[in-house]
Amino acid sequence: MGPQPWISSVLQQLLCCKHLENEYPAQSI
Repeated sequence: MGPQPWISSVLQQLLCCKHLENEYPAQSI
């Protein structure tokens, strides 16, 4: 079986946060 649903959600959130940091490094606090 694949990864648990919450793992997929967490990974998606981490990728989103990284993307935001790359787009707006000045606002990442």
